[in-house]
Amino acid sequence: GGMRGLQSGGVHSPTLDNLTDDSLVGTAYDHKVVMRLMRYVRPYKKNAILSIISVLIYTLANVAVPLVLMLGINHFVNDGDRTGLNWIAAGFLAVIIIHFGSNYAQFVYMPKVSQGILYTLRTEMFNHLQSLSPSFFHRTPVGRIMSRSQSDVSQLQESFELMVQSFADILSLVGIIVAMLVIDWRLALVTMGVIPVLFFMLGYWQKFARRSFIRIRRAIAMVNGEYNQNITGV
Repeated sequence: GGMRGLQSGGVHSPTLDNLTDDSLVGTAYDHKVVMRLMRYVRPYKKNAILSIISVLIYTLANVAVPLVLMLGINHFVNDGDRTGLNWIAAGFLAVIIIHFGSNYAQFVYMPKVSQGILYTLRTEMFNHLQSLSPSFFHRTPVGRIMSRSQSDVSQLQESFELMVQSFADILSLVGIIVAMLVIDWRLALVTMGVIPVLFFMLGYWQKFARRSFIRIRRAIAMVNGEYNQNITGV
């Protein structure tokens, strides 16, 4: 039952029984599908939590690197304080080690979760296919079934990594903006003057990106279907 909900994969048809080219197109983002996907994260909750913690530490270290450099230049290099500079250098080395360690940890734990999700999805999809009637396989091209169980499942599997990485990027951006405002709010406002232009460009670009996404999903489904039919014919 849970697999039937996920089989939509962000597409309009809720089951495999009505596979068409249009049903395989999908949407650029479907909140309901993402929420259903969270059920598959639960068995790997420990690794998911470790991934998020490592991302948080990585974000803090990422923001701390330029702050430590600023502190060293302003208060020790300019003042000629070599003893203080040695301490700040040691602190900088510690931040770099934490930065590397947390980055390494997220690249270890995130794939564990995403590959676990991929394994569960494909196992349940395969089990579901075994329960379908022979008439379903008679009227549905094998290439379309393979496209759904291979390509579309891979797209769902990547969702966790994308969400965690996007979360890390947002946190880094917020931390950088806060640090800039604390250091020099006037210069920070001047620097962020380009943000409205960037948002306008992003909104304009997304329309074309969504169209490209839909064309890619349709092309993959059609190529897989035609390829299988031709091989079968040969």
